[in-house]
Amino acid sequence: PLFVCHGIFGGIWHFRPLAEALGDDIPVYGLLGRGFGGDGPVPATMEEMITAYADEVDRFRPSGTIHLAGWSAGGWYAYEVARRLAGRGRTIGLVALLDTHRGPRLPPAVALAVSAARLAEAVDRWRARLARLSWSTVARRGTARRTAAVVQPEGKPRAVDGDPWWNALLGHRTGYHGGAIDLFLSEESAGHTMLLWRMLCGGGIHPHAVPSRHNAMLGGEAVRRIARVCRARMDDGEPEGSPERRA
Repeated sequence: PLFVCHGIFGGIWHFRPLAEALGDDIPVYGLLGRGFGGDGPVPATMEEMITAYADEVDRFRPSGTIHLAGWSAGGWYAYEVARRLAGRGRTIGLVALLDTHRGPRLPPAVALAVSAARLAEAVDRWRARLARLSWSTVARRGTARRTAAVVQPEGKPRAVDGDPWWNALLGHRTGYHGGAIDLFLSEESAGHTMLLWRMLCGGGIHPHAVPSRHNAMLGGEAVRRIARVCRARMDDGEPEGSPERRA
């Protein structure tokens, strides 16, 4: 089976198209956010959540290979469950992360490299935008205001009151994973996403370009492509090509 992890709002209904695309012979089970819909208290920390989800997977599938997936920030939950189960000696197969990048606090070396990459990307965007502007347009709009808006690197996402799964993710510090991941990248994925996962995963990453915008990845031809890759990975154990590994 494939275990899919909830995202920052706690729900899992957005994975229905993926479950349908995978076919009836691959069961898909969702790890719903603890406390979602008022069903009990929400754990205060992501550590508590990950322990609970890992325990659930262990009980449901006490032996055999574990396959996990998560979309957007929910990919961090899949990643952390994989790390926790690997630490218990479980065999981890597919770890499918769909456009996952922003989220928890990173190990210092990774945070420094990713911050530098984000800044470089922001400067490139600034240069490209300025190249498209005439001097009269710059003067009219206000150079300082416009430059500040473009150059400012991406910061941490703002915590959203009432979304405890997002707040818990922002307060969590992640770590390294000895296994590999399959990284699905939308047309909107930032360049530093590859760098981030290449540094975190000792087993390497298998990148897959998905011709879709971020919010449309779990629908249409995009989700069918994702399903084909996931199915092959779950059936054969290894996708085509060697993983890109950490230097």
